Amino acid sequence: MKTSAPNTAQHESKDARSVWLAYACLALAIALPLASLYFLFHDWPNALLAAFAGTASLSQVASLQSLGTVRSIVVVALALVPVALMALSLWHAHLCFIRFSYREYFSRETVLRMRKFALAMFLAAIACTVVPSLISVALTVGGPQKASLVVSIGTQHLILFLFAGVVWQLASVLAKAAALAEENAQFV
Repeated sequence: MKTSAPNTAQHESKDARSVWLAYACLALAIALPLASLYFLFHDWPNALLAAFAGTASLSQVASLQSLGTVRSIVVVALALVPVALMALSLWHAHLCFIRFSYREYFSRETVLRMRKFALAMFLAAIACTVVPSLISVALTVGGPQKASLVVSIGTQHLILFLFAGVVWQLASVLAKAAALAEENAQFV
């Protein structure tokens, strides 16, 4: 979907706080996947064990160094799914804050970006809940013991779900406000 650039002729000055937040989100959207890749490959397999502590017993993952290439790729790809979704949500937050910086609070594009931010955040929360379980299976299948499936939901996951829901609801309110602003603009 093609997005339109904010109308700069209507706005004399940018909102500095929104500009700062936009570029902070962009920096995090770039840094998060790069940092994750660095730590996964720099200290393989200890970085993976630290990131997913508790997903499988130590005896089952003691042979991480001897994982086959295909299983290693699967485990790394799975580990990067929540990171990629979080980076995507930060990208949409960046685009939303760019709109805010031009003081476009009630445009359809702003609402669309806010909804995409909330959706990506919600999917990241699901991935953060499901991926460690999938990794525990991938690490323990074919190991010395039976494969194990560990499911864990922590408060950080619940907070992420709640935050995504709040942002989605704010986007719905903003959509109604945008419709009212559009309707009022037709009367003037």
